[in-house]
Amino acid sequence: MKKKIAALLLSALCLTILLTGCVRTELGVTLNEDGTGSLTTTVAIKEEAYNTMLQSGSDPFEGRTTEKITYNDTPYISCSETTEQLSYEELENRLKAIRLDMSDEESPLLFDDVSINKSNGLFYKSFTFKSKTAAQVSTEESENQDVNSMYKFFVKVTMPGDITQALNGAVDGNTVTFEIADLTQSTELAAYSDANNVGVIIGIIVVLAAIAGAVFFFVRKKG
Repeated sequence: MKKKIAALLLSALCLTILLTGCVRTELGVTLNEDGTGSLTTTVAIKEEAYNTMLQSGSDPFEGRTTEKITYNDTPYISCSETTEQLSYEELENRLKAIRLDMSDEESPLLFDDVSINKSNGLFYKSFTFKSKTAAQVSTEESENQDVNSMYKFFVKVTMPGDITQALNGAVDGNTVTFEIADLTQSTELAAYSDANNVGVIIGIIVVLAAIAGAVFFFVRKKG
């Protein structure tokens, strides 16, 4: 499904090549405590450019559900697809396979590397998201326009617990948003979160309280 959307969208890119930043892609990654997660791919086109495509008889989102959204006071038409219940390894592989031009299998990859990890402790769990973008160059089709003007990429990662560290991203609650502002430069994106094992802590407190109660009972009875 995603390939179909991307292929239709980016094959129509030539119709709107002069409209700076007309295509915006957001990759939404959600990590769950159980080691699974989901990936949401949202592609948005400036409403003006989208209407121009419709008038020319081309609908990049044909047959798909769309919605109107606004970025920086500019209206866009967007289409999203979500894949759930992916292992962390599957999430890594899907992100590593994303290309600058998703309709072209020879197009450069967006990421050089992606790593998603979970660490377990007695009283806590920690989660780490790391990625490194690949430095992009203009293609033959875009040699007259800067790659940063043609493509806008954002990565939004939602993690369990509290995000305690983030590199090159803006944190809002348990979500960090990375804007890949300069696609021509390799950029490191990273986030780290902690989640307390509340169930384990409560269990230990209950056991200790029970032991303390039993000791008190026997001491009092003996006395």
